[in-house]
Amino acid sequence: MQTTLTGHSNGVYDVSFLSENRLVSASADHSLKVWKLGKRSFKQNLNGHTDKVWDVSFSPNGDRIASASADSTVKLWEKDSSTNGSHTPDYRLLKNLEGHNKEVLDVSFSLDGQTIATASYDKTVQLWTGNGRRLWILKHPDQVFDVSVSPDGKTIATASRDNIVRLWRFDGEWQQTLLKDHRDWVRDVTFSPNGQIIASASDDTTVKLWKPDGRLITTLTGDRGHKSWVRSVAFSPDGQIIATASEDNTAKLWTIAGEYITTLQGHRDQVRSVAFSPKEKIIATASDDKTVKLWNWDGSLLRTLPRHRDGIRGVSFSPDGQTLALASANNTVILWDFKEIRKLDELDELLTYGCKWLEDYIQTNPTMKPSDADGATNPDPPSCEGISTPE
Repeated sequence: MQTTLTGHSNGVYDVSFLSENRLVSASADHSLKVWKLGKRSFKQNLNGHTDKVWDVSFSPNGDRIASASADSTVKLWEKDSSTNGSHTPDYRLLKNLEGHNKEVLDVSFSLDGQTIATASYDKTVQLWTGNGRRLWILKHPDQVFDVSVSPDGKTIATASRDNIVRLWRFDGEWQQTLLKDHRDWVRDVTFSPNGQIIASASDDTTVKLWKPDGRLITTLTGDRGHKSWVRSVAFSPDGQIIATASEDNTAKLWTIAGEYITTLQGHRDQVRSVAFSPKEKIIATASDDKTVKLWNWDGSLLRTLPRHRDGIRGVSFSPDGQTLALASANNTVILWDFKEIRKLDELDELLTYGCKWLEDYIQTNPTMKPSDADGATNPDPPSCEGISTPE
């Protein structure tokens, strides 16, 4: 039904798939782990950081992994072609990317794998080659929380504590466009799949959509908007729907024109992460209430996965959409196979069918007494309302 990957000694902050059968996790225990999935899952420990690892990213071809840490460094790991055994370590440290002087919160590869962008509390974004050589330092007046590279690799978007989104383009020298409409810290920024829309999420309870030239398209707000900080924003694979996750315990769906679609309501604590399946019209939300919920694109709830032991900090789909990985505060990575999730649906149907059959039998059998139905003296016949597999 589910697989729990153990080995971390502190909370897991981020999890990301390298391929259908390989993923990497980043933890407060100062380490990364690369997991090879199968009947006998294997992990490789990537040690070397001296503080929490906040974020992890990998090159598009999976040959390199970059990890961002509270120790002020980024480490670049590369696949070791000399190790070909199925259970041998296959990543090694290529280079320490030293240049930041405070915690590094975010790291991103460009789609061609030739550029690495890092964002830090030291008020800079730094750009590096795919081999780890520093190219540029983009200075900000305040801490930078997030950095994103456009699909064509020509624009860098940054989200900062100074309430501003910046778009950086290189044309002989770096030119920056200031997107100033937010009224509080900007936590997240991301490009649409075609690069024609930039979405920014803020503590001012809004998400704003921008054109690449910096013009504001619309603000996702209003009576149906979020009521607290917006932690993250994601585009659907076709780029037509936007999902937002908030500390108001909800996620919301919007069109790229800014029209409200629906609210994904049901979590009992803040929603930390939202992700679209790359293959099916399914959305996953992860919450501090220790649950992950699966939704249709129309906002209807598909299933709440059985409650975990601690809050879920992140959620990620495998490239084939068949596995869901959860980053948990209880030091584990939790994997759900969608084939097994569908079996839960079948079990729900079986439980409901059995209960309805028993309910009908009790109500239509003239020889049954109310006390025979549940072994007590309850005069009311049993009800099937609420029968399902436990959360």
